[in-house]
Amino acid sequence: DDVPLRYNRVDGAYSGLCVGGKYRKTAVGITRFGELGYAFGSKRWQYQTGAEMYSFLSRMHMLSAGFSIHDRTATQDAWIVGEWENTTSSALLREDYRDYYRTKGMSAYGAYHIGRSIHISGRYMHEDLTSLPNTVNWSLFEHRYADAAFRPNPTIDAGELNSVQARIRIDTLRQRRGNRRGWLLSGTMENSGGILGGDYGFERYTVGLRRYQPLGRDMRLDLRARAGAADGTVPVQYLYDLGGISTMRGYGFKAFTGDRMVLLNAEYWIDNDMWVNQWPMDLFTVGGFVDAGTTWFSKAPAGLPPGIV
Repeated sequence: DDVPLRYNRVDGAYSGLCVGGKYRKTAVGITRFGELGYAFGSKRWQYQTGAEMYSFLSRMHMLSAGFSIHDRTATQDAWIVGEWENTTSSALLREDYRDYYRTKGMSAYGAYHIGRSIHISGRYMHEDLTSLPNTVNWSLFEHRYADAAFRPNPTIDAGELNSVQARIRIDTLRQRRGNRRGWLLSGTMENSGGILGGDYGFERYTVGLRRYQPLGRDMRLDLRARAGAADGTVPVQYLYDLGGISTMRGYGFKAFTGDRMVLLNAEYWIDNDMWVNQWPMDLFTVGGFVDAGTTWFSKAPAGLPPGIV
């Protein structure tokens, strides 16, 4: 259980209470989870609540099934920047690296867990998606390094979403002597419309692979590959964007958009422990990076002039 705190341009300051699920190694158990909070900028209560039935088949294997209902602010950009980093940049420099929309509805799911490393799940979702406007423009610093205003939160293709989703996550990451080591593989497939109904009809596939490799005591190499493809009438909020922080640095934020995406990142870091008592270098971690990626449309989307893809 904890108290979530965040700040962004559509909610303003947000705080509440989060209750996490608790699992006991019994043959069959039931747990509950939820979050209730208030966004002071949009003056809106947000919530997510649900329950889950689970069963430990053995010490390492667990089956679970549950449901949740919610009305909250959502984003497709959590993979780009973490919540705390985005809150800090928004509150200090008026720089919000996520785009948002409102989702209200329910979901039902089933999952299979193998130890801490493998998680496989399937989910049905029924949601109403709507756009959210900016509601705040405050930041702590007011100088040339802070933007004069938050960039506008983009309008989404609003509507009713009925979809099924399958996910797999394989996580071998371990913390050793202050360094992360291991693999992180994630894959998501989502299908909406058709016999499910709703206002959307698309298929979407996303896969990501990360490797964290220490190179001696004070050096490490972080690698990431990510690819995605979507077919059908893809709403704008589900397109793939690259450019800027954490994706392709040196380009404008979300400078590239498409229904296909490939991204490769490599970062080499030298920890500040290497320069013990060598001021000022002992205050810094030094690194270099290489980013490469592209997005494209499999066919020209509606609204583009002929010949532009």
